[in-house]
Amino acid sequence: QLAKVNPTMLEQLNIKPGIPVRHMLAEAAEKLEEGFERYGKAFFEFKYDGARLGIHKDENGLIKIFTRRSEDVTLSLPEIVEEVKKIPHSFILDGEVVPFERKPKAYQHLIRRLRRKYDVKEYVKLIPVKLYIFDLLYLDGNSLIDLPLLERRRILEEIIKPSRYIEVSRYILTSNIEEAKKMFEEALNQGFEGVMIKDPASKYTPGRRGLGWLKFKGKAETLDLVVVAVEYGHGKRAKVLSDYTFAAKDENGKLIPVAKAYCGLTDKEIEEMTKLFKSIAIKDEGRKLIVQPKIVVEVAFGEIQKSPSYPSGYSLRFPRIKRIRWDKTPEEIDTINKIKEIYEKQAKNKP
Repeated sequence: QLAKVNPTMLEQLNIKPGIPVRHMLAEAAEKLEEGFERYGKAFFEFKYDGARLGIHKDENGLIKIFTRRSEDVTLSLPEIVEEVKKIPHSFILDGEVVPFERKPKAYQHLIRRLRRKYDVKEYVKLIPVKLYIFDLLYLDGNSLIDLPLLERRRILEEIIKPSRYIEVSRYILTSNIEEAKKMFEEALNQGFEGVMIKDPASKYTPGRRGLGWLKFKGKAETLDLVVVAVEYGHGKRAKVLSDYTFAAKDENGKLIPVAKAYCGLTDKEIEEMTKLFKSIAIKDEGRKLIVQPKIVVEVAFGEIQKSPSYPSGYSLRFPRIKRIRWDKTPEEIDTINKIKEIYEKQAKNKP
């Protein structure tokens, strides 16, 4: 009964190693100064471009590693397992696993590795990774999610010894904008996405996107949307499903189409996705398939415009697929309200 009323509350009551915990999420920030405006003094931390993981060790020493979709990927990360075994505590850690080499397609290679169940040793060499840990949810029988972030980080740094494969994420605690800018520039120079901006007093709220954490990329805006329909292309793509229709969710969770795109993926990726979409099709309309809303895609765009062609009243101009977000669930996609907010901000900034 409690799960129906408040699933987050139930999750907080049941936090213990071996049971996946939904990750705390962040809102997008418009500027670095937003952290100071909201929190006064703020955490600024590298925003890693990898796969979010929950790392669990129970009282018997059993290690489990879960993705943000609650998939067990323990077997695919033996070097990480060996490192966290050395920590003399039971725990639940929140972190991000990142490829050593931050090259184009590195993220896709990482996701491919996380799916491996066989020939794992070969992939350890082919796609070496490092785990950056930024939060501690549970330690030696006690849930820590109600402690302030500053205290959780203090305890985390006491129990983690940096090594070749794991380390605590780098951060600064500051109210100085120049220090924040320097941290942001350093993150970009090292090939990371940007910075996280966090309230030092924030509790850990599983599965919730609150204002305790912000993310700032300083790049073109993107949206996480779910594919709801696919169509056969033209020319050399006439036999593959290359044109995707994306949807955001409204305040009731209903999926509302907002864009259609056909560029951003390689020919090989489109071939692989064609097989997948055919397997999850729920309606065949000839050149078009309606599919189960399972595949989350990060979509970049030029701007948002009003459009009578879409039921939301908005559409994305020049949309392009940045990447498939295999690590995200349809429940985590962006909302129509967010699209409206971006549109209104754009309108204010236009001369």
